[in-house]
Amino acid sequence: MENNNNYKFWLGGFVEGEGSLTISIVKHDKAIHGFLLQPEFNVAQHVNGLKNLKDFKVLFNNKGQIHKKSGSINVWVYTLKGINNLNDYLIHCSLFF
Repeated sequence: MENNNNYKFWLGGFVEGEGSLTISIVKHDKAIHGFLLQPEFNVAQHVNGLKNLKDFKVLFNNKGQIHKKSGSINVWVYTLKGINNLNDYLIHCSLFF
């Protein structure tokens, strides 16, 4: 990954166009209120942009996963899950950028 701010801003453009932040509500009998909140950050790219997804993973200290998007043979997704990861990496990035 290129280690310069311009490239990081360039990656940020993918988040604006192809990124999402979702929170799933999952039933869990052992949770205090009977459900858990599971936050998740995603960026999708055509297979030609797979290098960009790998750069997101490097930017976030090799946290997260890259996988094919369900139902699409040519789209890949970088996913970062969990409140701790989002706090450690996304909140930090929003303060930097």
